[in-house]
Amino acid sequence: MPNPQKQQWRFRREGDRDEGVVVSTGKGLRWIEDGVLTGEDEVSVAEKTQWCLLGDHPYWGQQLSDSGRVHDVIEDEADPDMTSMIDVVFQLIIFFMLAATLTVQKTLDSPHQKQQQGATATESELKEEHVFVSLSADGTVQVNEETIAPESHDTLKDVLKNAISAMDNSEMVLDAPDDVKHEYVIAVLDAAAGAEVNKVLLVTKPEGGDAAQ
Repeated sequence: MPNPQKQQWRFRREGDRDEGVVVSTGKGLRWIEDGVLTGEDEVSVAEKTQWCLLGDHPYWGQQLSDSGRVHDVIEDEADPDMTSMIDVVFQLIIFFMLAATLTVQKTLDSPHQKQQQGATATESELKEEHVFVSLSADGTVQVNEETIAPESHDTLKDVLKNAISAMDNSEMVLDAPDDVKHEYVIAVLDAAAGAEVNKVLLVTKPEGGDAAQ
């Protein structure tokens, strides 16, 4: 059998009854790759007119089959499954959202005494105009007339909110002795932050005096 690669071929469309077009094997292969020829078209060697369906020809039928497999592979590669990639993207979005969510403890800084110099008032005056909080060395807190034991500090925020609402003043005056534990002061300031206290004023008591703001 002659080498198909070195032969000339006639191709004609399905249903045509003309003599077809004579081309080389290479051009016929390119027509198959480009989809110009199908298995229903006809082929014959150039010097004869013995037509055969392209799909039934022993050589060209194999070329059509090989070309179909190549196209299937190319389509599979060009259209990958995106499900796994979408899952990964959603997981990354959730991760960064969680990483960006910070739990911030609301704590109000204690004002320095230098900031309080020059403003004086008696304790009774402070109680009339502000939410007045007294902190004892043992951790007992008194908000206006309400007393909160150390083991009940978790109720401080609600008590302060009620006091602010009753007095219509979001400023708080804190009277704490020098020997009070730092953790008690922090507990009061955290509760004040949670109750949306806008400003905390410290009370200092000069010797022989009532109270100084």
